Amino acid sequence: MEDASATPGPTGVSIATSSSGNYNNSFSVGTGGGNPGSSLDFNGSSLDVTTIVLMEEGNDGPYKQDWGNAPTAVGDVFAYLRATGAASYEMQGSIASSSLSNGCSASWSGSAFTSQDGTGSGGIGNFSISHGGGRGGYFLPADGDWVRVTVEGTATTSGGGTTDASDVTMKINFSGGL
Repeated sequence: MEDASATPGPTGVSIATSSSGNYNNSFSVGTGGGNPGSSLDFNGSSLDVTTIVLMEEGNDGPYKQDWGNAPTAVGDVFAYLRATGAASYEMQGSIASSSLSNGCSASWSGSAFTSQDGTGSGGIGNFSISHGGGRGGYFLPADGDWVRVTVEGTATTSGGGTTDASDVTMKINFSGGL
């Protein structure tokens, strides 16, 4: 039997790239870590597969140009938690899964983000791709490697009712060339 006194949660709860518009159930990524490059700048949803180019027509691709001499690549994650009737908000990013070679690994940095608007400087947190190697140079992810970044969100009313947004997971593929 359902408790009739339960406080209903907010409605229309979703993770998006902004407060309005057609980018619902998605988030965006911007190149972080003080790197001026743009190889990690993109929008995506659970239906999208984003490709990062390592090599292009025999030349270094954007990712290798931006991060080839760095121990770690950083992508800032930006999201907005849409909700009607909410008084508090929480979003959390994570690395859902990855398949990386050459000694590379992926990790998430950032605790729960407790505001509705995570589209400003620094976003809701960031993911890092640590490159293998060391003193003699760094090894980047290989052709066919991938990382899945997930953003979760929950909105709560002043009475304590909660509603979870559908998780949004973006798959980032590494391509050896075009």
